[in-house]
Amino acid sequence: MTLKTIKAQVVLVALLTLVLSGCSNSTLPSSTPSLDDSSYEEYTPEPTLTAQDIVSATRKTFSWNRNGDCANIYDSLYLSFTLTNISGKSIDAIELEAVISDEFDDSLKTVSMQSSKTFAKGKKLVVGSTGTKCFKLNNYDDGDNTILNWSSGDQGNLTLNLNRVKFVDGTVENYYGDQIYEESFTVQ
Repeated sequence: MTLKTIKAQVVLVALLTLVLSGCSNSTLPSSTPSLDDSSYEEYTPEPTLTAQDIVSATRKTFSWNRNGDCANIYDSLYLSFTLTNISGKSIDAIELEAVISDEFDDSLKTVSMQSSKTFAKGKKLVVGSTGTKCFKLNNYDDGDNTILNWSSGDQGNLTLNLNRVKFVDGTVENYYGDQIYEESFTVQ
C-alpha cells in the first residue's frame, strides 16, 4: 500500500464519519421538525373573479318611514336590489351587505341581505325587501334615528357590498365587503 492510497483511505473515512454524523459541527442538540397544525395559518386563496365580475346590481327600492306603511311595521326601511349574474356560472347562494351613510361617509345603518335561491348565469334575482318584508329601524342605534329624522335636502350614500358567494359546483368565494353598487342621494 502506498502512502497515496493510505491518505485517500483516511480522507474517505473522514468524509464517511462526517456524513454519518449528520455533517453537523454545531454544539446545539439536533431537533425534529413538528407537524403540529396549530403552528400553521389557514390559507384562504384569493377569489378567481373580482366582486364586479360576479354580479351587477341596481337599486330597486329605497325608502323609510315612521308610519307603518311596510307591513304595519313602524320605523321601517324598505330596501331592495336587483342582481344580475354575470359570472358565467350558476350561483347557489349569495351574501351581501347594504350600507347607508351620511354626507360625511359615516355609516348609519348596515343591513345584511342573503339568498339561497339558485340563479343561473345571465339571470336576475331580487334581494332585500320584497312584498311585505322590510327592515326595522329600531331607534336604539343613533344611525337609525338619523335616518328617520332626515328631511328634504339632506344627503347620504348607499352602497352594496358582496361578502360571499357559493357557486353550484360547491366553490365558495369570499369577498369581505367588496363594493358592487354605490349611489349618492338627496332626500326629497
